Amino acid sequence: MTVRLTRRARGKKNPEDLPWGSPAWKEATEEFVQDIYLAMGGDPDDLDQQ
Repeated sequence: MTVRLTRRARGKKNPEDLPWGSPAWKEATEEFVQDIYLAMGGDPDDLDQQ
């Protein structure tokens, strides 16, 4: 919930704000996962290497 609220406060869309499967949804979903990983103490750049 914190990640959702933080993204919204920064003017970013959350995946549920967009039509499922659209290009914007896919982009928001990828950013959302990175933000969750960052909130857990991870480095989002590590996700791009897999």
